[in-house]
Amino acid sequence: MVQTPITADRVRAIVDDVYCSDSRGVLATLIRLLGDFELAEEALHETLLAAVEQWPRDGVPGNSRAWLVSAGRLKVIEALRKRARFDASLDDYQKDGLYKWLHTRTLARVRSFARLV
Repeated sequence: MVQTPITADRVRAIVDDVYCSDSRGVLATLIRLLGDFELAEEALHETLLAAVEQWPRDGVPGNSRAWLVSAGRLKVIEALRKRARFDASLDDYQKDGLYKWLHTRTLARVRSFARLV
């Protein structure tokens, strides 16, 4: 359930509180879901920024921790899909051994996360 919109300063204070109380749990959940510490950490930071931008407009969600986990997971899925589309658009001559390995790994992650959606 979403509450009524509130001021940006109040949202920043709420995000600070959520960060202090829930960030470790959100990060641990994202690491478990994504299987990658760096991706999870980046997703957490991007999602906190999104909260500061969206919550004043849309209101603070009733379960902010669940919102952060869900938004973080979706941000990673979106980023991996963009990366896969970019990688797939490169010319064949660029696909040497290392590139093929990275490309295969990225596509496998996209397919894995797509099943979670």
